This record gives sequence, C-alpha cells and structure tokens, in this order.
Amino acid sequence: MGLISSEEIIKNAGLKVTEKRRAIIDTLLKSGNMLSAKKIYEKVKKDYPDINFSTVYRNLNLLAKKGILCFVLSENKSMIFSVKLTEEHHHHVVCKNCGTSVAINYCPMKFIEKELENFGFSAMEHNFIIYGICPDCKSKG
Repeated sequence: MGLISSEEIIKNAGLKVTEKRRAIIDTLLKSGNMLSAKKIYEKVKKDYPDINFSTVYRNLNLLAKKGILCFVLSENKSMIFSVKLTEEHHHHVVCKNCGTSVAINYCPMKFIEKELENFGFSAMEHNFIIYGICPDCKSKG
C-alpha cells in the first residue's frame, strides 16, 4: 500500500470514510505493532472521547472483512489487528513480552498439505503464528 492515506484505504475498500474509521487505521499505522481492540479503543478515545468500545469493535470487524486489516490470536487469546500492508500471503511472529508483531513472507503450508493428503483431508484456510521474544526484549534481559 505504500504511503497511502487512511482515507484512500477506506475509499478503495468501497466504504464510507468516517473520522472514527480513519482514527482506527491511523492508530494502527502509527503503532507499527498489532494492537488489541482494547488498546485501539484506548488510543482512539484520546482524540474522540465520545467513542465507545462497541463502535471500535464493529469497525475493526468490518475493516477486517473488507481486507483492510489482518488479525491473529495473541498469546492471551485476544484478537490483535494491523493494517494489511501487502496483498501477499503472510504469517506473523509475535513477541510474548511486548506484543510486537512482524509479518513474515514464508508459508510452511505446502509441506503440511502433503501430510494432510495422507489423511484425505483438504485444508480450506490456515493461519500460522509464531510466538517468541523480539530483539528489544531479548536485549533487556
């Protein structure tokens, strides 16, 4: 997506541009990390005190459904979101300490599909998340 604005991202998905949708996307872009709905709500609420959590949550689900956001299940079993910056198939590495997430452009599914064939199983979709410790957290000990 390059240096595209939140407004363009929303328009390109065929959605109505609203201040709150822009704020959600801008919050995620500025963060650089995947964030939970709660964290996004807390950050957006600073600029939009009248916003409620259900508005943020509904918009996150809509933006994800439209392909603007991607999400994974975090270590503590909550959904964490980021702006989908590439159309390429990818997975994520998530730091167990700070929650930093990095997209990786590698998919082990081609190896697993061969094993699935042995069971007569056809995968319809998949998602891999690798949990570990990021370089910053490692350096802090």
